[in-house]
Amino acid sequence: MSTTSRRPVTQPRPTKASALRTSTGSSSTAPKKTDAPASSSSVKKSATTSTTSARQGSKGQASEGVRAFMSAQRSRLNKSKDQQQSNDDVAVKPRSGNVMTGAQRYTDHHTQDSSSGTPNTSNLKSVIQQAKSSGRLDLSHRHLETIPEQILKMYHVDPNSIVVDFSSSGGDAWYDAVELTKFVAAFNEITHMDDRMGTEFGALTLLDFRNNRLQDLPPTLNQLRLLTTLHLPYNRFQAIPDVIFELSELRELVMAHNEITSVPDRIANLSRLETIDLNHNRIGPHLPGGMESLTMLRKLHMDHNQLVSLPPTLMMHWQKLTDLSMAHNRLTWFLADTMDPDDQCSLPSLVRLDLRHNNLRHLTPGLRLPKLKELLLADNSLTTANGDDDSTTTTDYSFLQHCENIATLDVGSNQWTEIPTIIFDLTQLQRLDIGGNQLRGLPSDLGLLPNLITLTWQGNPFRSVPRNISMTELIESLRAAKVSQQETSATETTTKGDSSSSPSEPVSSSNEQQQQPSEPNAITTRVLDFSGQKISDFPESLVSSHSGVQTLRLNNNALTTFSLTICARFSTTLVNLSLEQNKLSSFPLTLPATITFTSLKTLNLSNNRLSQLSHDPAATATHFPALAELDLTNNNLTDLPTGLSTQILPALRTLRCNSNRLGALDPASVVNVEVLDIGNNDIAVLPPALGLNSSLRELTAYGNRFRVPQPSLLAQGTPAVMAFLKRRAGVATD
Repeated sequence: MSTTSRRPVTQPRPTKASALRTSTGSSSTAPKKTDAPASSSSVKKSATTSTTSARQGSKGQASEGVRAFMSAQRSRLNKSKDQQQSNDDVAVKPRSGNVMTGAQRYTDHHTQDSSSGTPNTSNLKSVIQQAKSSGRLDLSHRHLETIPEQILKMYHVDPNSIVVDFSSSGGDAWYDAVELTKFVAAFNEITHMDDRMGTEFGALTLLDFRNNRLQDLPPTLNQLRLLTTLHLPYNRFQAIPDVIFELSELRELVMAHNEITSVPDRIANLSRLETIDLNHNRIGPHLPGGMESLTMLRKLHMDHNQLVSLPPTLMMHWQKLTDLSMAHNRLTWFLADTMDPDDQCSLPSLVRLDLRHNNLRHLTPGLRLPKLKELLLADNSLTTANGDDDSTTTTDYSFLQHCENIATLDVGSNQWTEIPTIIFDLTQLQRLDIGGNQLRGLPSDLGLLPNLITLTWQGNPFRSVPRNISMTELIESLRAAKVSQQETSATETTTKGDSSSSPSEPVSSSNEQQQQPSEPNAITTRVLDFSGQKISDFPESLVSSHSGVQTLRLNNNALTTFSLTICARFSTTLVNLSLEQNKLSSFPLTLPATITFTSLKTLNLSNNRLSQLSHDPAATATHFPALAELDLTNNNLTDLPTGLSTQILPALRTLRCNSNRLGALDPASVVNVEVLDIGNNDIAVLPPALGLNSSLRELTAYGNRFRVPQPSLLAQGTPAVMAFLKRRAGVATD
């Protein structure tokens, strides 16, 4: 075996000017070999020549020729080692007598030093080796006051210490090093950034010094021509350092939680900026006009500052802005009151606008926010009309007619005395917060919002909203009340038309049984409760004196059968039906053609004796078009009807079948279901096709007979189970 694998190349001692360095912009040529021994092999000469030429690069990386040569030599040497080891495999290396405990094995110096509060410079050699191979250096949580000298000189190479090691696996040699692109020194106690940061690491694209004690930056940082991301939050800056404005490639600037008082006009030099985060500073009262040059801006966060206005001339240049946050400032207008009411200010890309905790009294009518989805206006001084149309004190919300995509609207803790009618036109609205205002009631027109799923109303002086009602029940009651209002209005219109028409002219009706007039003495009842009355029979006489019922509760009784035709008079208003804890053995999902429960959302059939859900396979019409939640827990069901969530209950999203006797599950029966509980059944195989259900977001399947997937995988949650089923179905997952 050759003995040259760890022998250093013989070279004369270089001068100071010829010392090898591998910083971003500097390197020098290694001295020529002049007095190599005559016995040196040709391989050693070739390696020395390649090494010298490689160190002449400007980036400190070896050429492809050097890398290929070293790889070939490693391969040759490894073959020699393998041959020798096969001959000497009788000799066994004795085991060490030192046995590490679990605490010693998994506790390093970093953990020990973190608790002591002293600077932790241990393991820097491994940190440097990892950085040279990955291009990312992480010195976080080490209680450092300065950057260690070893780090600043990590790319310096002493030509006298160069070793040509053919047995090296690569990755830790000077010729395998890559340039550092990410430097992270977060959560330390650094008060001064070394000047050499800009000269030694010229290839940096990210610099992260968050949670330190910096007050300024060295001017040499302007040499970081490739820097795109600069994170300096939680420091002690009182101003934005001038050198930052020389970083022309900067795209993300984060300096939140400092003591900055202003933004200079020089920020216009950073024309490529896409993200600015200056939250929790003291900036105010205005933003500089130079920010109009930031035409690439996509995200601007200025929360917790001292801004009093936003000039529309500035905003008009931010056509790519998607996220604007100005919460906890001193704004009284959005935008400034100097804007002509007839002028328009369009932010065509804005998706999120946060103006909470200001002093807003006015909103600019000329705003055009076509893509806005989230509008947060809580804790301001916004008002609505209170009987007298006083335009001087009422906030103008007309701009909302151009925000048809809003999904979240938060106007809590303002001074609303009524809900503006323009709110009822936001058909995409899903979450509405009107809590903490001066509203006296909730108008039934809120039922016009078809996608509303969250309504916060607490903190208002309401008198008409029941106390023991859930948010879902409240929303559905508003919708049912609106439907009832519309039907009453349509009936009155029809009656007036009949009185003026000829007696021989018939009055058309698409569903006569559903539109029967109520009994003369019928009482409008929103919640009809027969719970816990030991009822074994449910005659029509129990409901004949009621109309407009939205919630019918028959739980905790002794019913053995139940006919939905008895509730036909409530088919357009009934929202919630509870038959929990009875003795029902079957329940019909097919009804007479003239009956359709258009508003029924939840049906609770848990804790009965159901052995089947009766359904006519030949039926094509659905009698429960809006039923979204079906609870079948604790019954005797052995299977589910085919097409349950497609044809029979097309709106079904939550299906609970826990503790039944299901022996199998047909994925086609739960295609559109989002929440599925099939735990504690007799299912022998969990079908892989279930993993292809893209709508399923919550799956409970424990307590069945199948062994795959194992309980340990089920315990990891729905995403893990769905990924497993997808792989079983032949679909690749990340």
